[in-house]
Amino acid sequence: MKRDESVWVGTRYMRDSKLRFAGEMRRNPTPAEAALWSRLRFSQCGTRFASQVPAYGYILDFYATEIGLAVEVDGPIHDTEADRYRDGVMGTYRIATLRFTNQEVLGDIEHVLELIRETVRQRRVELRQASTPENRRAAKQLRTAYKRQFRRP
Repeated sequence: MKRDESVWVGTRYMRDSKLRFAGEMRRNPTPAEAALWSRLRFSQCGTRFASQVPAYGYILDFYATEIGLAVEVDGPIHDTEADRYRDGVMGTYRIATLRFTNQEVLGDIEHVLELIRETVRQRRVELRQASTPENRRAAKQLRTAYKRQFRRP
């Protein structure tokens, strides 16, 4: 059995299998993820989102790099304690997380989108207020590391 190779992603190594899994999830989204992605793509909520983004050992359903916002769509089988831990890990990297259930997305997508738009506006204000030279340098380093993971060799 061949051992998984590790690949540099962002600021950490990530297993090839996890990167392949993210690609598979991108190609075969759940109905709720597909519905939300059709409304998030092309900056329809005021910022650019990417889908199924590997970050810090996890795969984020949707991620807006510019403002550090992750949007998660949770199915019926989700461990809330693990999700809280994961949100805490993302928080250490200044990534805010919004969580919605499949039922919320499929049942009232307009309400979900309004909450996302409001959070995008709030994050922009927070980032503007917290914009110091040190913070700008740190943010630039994170953006550069994120972009580096998608460069073609």
